[in-house]
Amino acid sequence: MNISDLVNYVAPEVPGCNVLAIEQSIMEAARSFCAATWVWEHDTSAWIRAGKDTGAIRVPTDMSVLGIVSWESEQTSEPPILYPGGYVRVRRDVTSDTKYTLTVAIQPDRSETEIPDWLDDQYREAIVAHAKHSLLMLPGKDWTNPGRAQPLYQIYRDAVNSTKRDRNTNRMRGVMRVRIPGVN
Repeated sequence: MNISDLVNYVAPEVPGCNVLAIEQSIMEAARSFCAATWVWEHDTSAWIRAGKDTGAIRVPTDMSVLGIVSWESEQTSEPPILYPGGYVRVRRDVTSDTKYTLTVAIQPDRSETEIPDWLDDQYREAIVAHAKHSLLMLPGKDWTNPGRAQPLYQIYRDAVNSTKRDRNTNRMRGVMRVRIPGVN
């Protein structure tokens, strides 16, 4: 879904605000929701070559990695650690080529103009509420209204907490996986 399709959900709360500012606020709200909940996952892999301690994660260029949700490796029980710039790192150099199969939490880059339909379908209310809140809290604007902004932020926080609670419950039921050779 294109971010511009959500402008009409925000614009009535902020009369006089330009469309570009509204679109930017919506994208920041979507990024914030993804960062707070880790709801958007991407399956990928990373190789760490023998004698090295880092390997690159493959994710779409318009995404940024937030963290590792789960991992598996046939070669090692050494957990990978997320390293800035789309890399995983292990504590010491590996002695043989090591492949990690990873599920990582991602968010769209700031320059993106699209979010997946499922994110819009399931979390539109929270994203739109946060975008409205951000714009209503801008000082010195004709539409500034902190009193109206606070209930909108509560809608967003409630959605974040509910999503995190649901995801944690699912992980406790066995969805999270970490495979350690010789143990599983």
